[in-house]
Amino acid sequence: MKQHTSKFIDVLSNSCIPSILARVHSVLTTPSLRAFALATVMAAIVLFAASQMASAGATPGPVGPLASPIDTPVKVYLHCTDGWNNSCQATSSTTAGVRLWSYFYIDGRYRGSGNATYTNVCSRFRLYDGHHTATLYAVDARRNSARIGPYRIIDCDRTAPTVATGLRIYRSTVRISPYAYDRWSGIATRQVLLDNAEVEWKVYTNVCQTPGLAKGSHSVKVVATDNAGNTRSTTRTFRCP
Repeated sequence: MKQHTSKFIDVLSNSCIPSILARVHSVLTTPSLRAFALATVMAAIVLFAASQMASAGATPGPVGPLASPIDTPVKVYLHCTDGWNNSCQATSSTTAGVRLWSYFYIDGRYRGSGNATYTNVCSRFRLYDGHHTATLYAVDARRNSARIGPYRIIDCDRTAPTVATGLRIYRSTVRISPYAYDRWSGIATRQVLLDNAEVEWKVYTNVCQTPGLAKGSHSVKVVATDNAGNTRSTTRTFRCP
């Protein structure tokens, strides 16, 4: 054992290790070289700490004037009224004290500024009947931005209901079968009137007998209003023998 230890010490003595140790001692005892070595060690420590943060999932904060803060100063607000043929209010702002651009979209198409109230957007922009999406986007001069949508919050029904009297005349029999239908918002109210007097909404197989009308000329009118406020009516005349 002692023999092997002696040989190991001889190898170390004859190797380059003494030379390396001498150079390290020279660096540490020379002021200029000592400052350089200290700076190198500090840089190595910083790089090691950054690598440890990255491996732990930590992300560094924004750097430079173009980096947006985590809590962006741009705020957007979009509200469309409930029901059919909505009105929408779009509001955007920034606390950065710089210029702000804002954009209001319906179905992905630009409709105007994001700081405005749009009354009855269905008629204003001539939207087709059905459901639509709204989006609000804003960005300021510092590239802070915010976005809301697209959300399906616009419901359009600009078309009045389909109505019919269902009047059929066969010899001395006058049949009335009132009809009202609305594809989108549905029927809210409906009326059938004989000679401008409201009667029950039902099928009349022979209106001259039930409810009973005098001989001569008469009229039947059907009126319907949908849940979007659209109204349509139709009137026809007939004779009872």
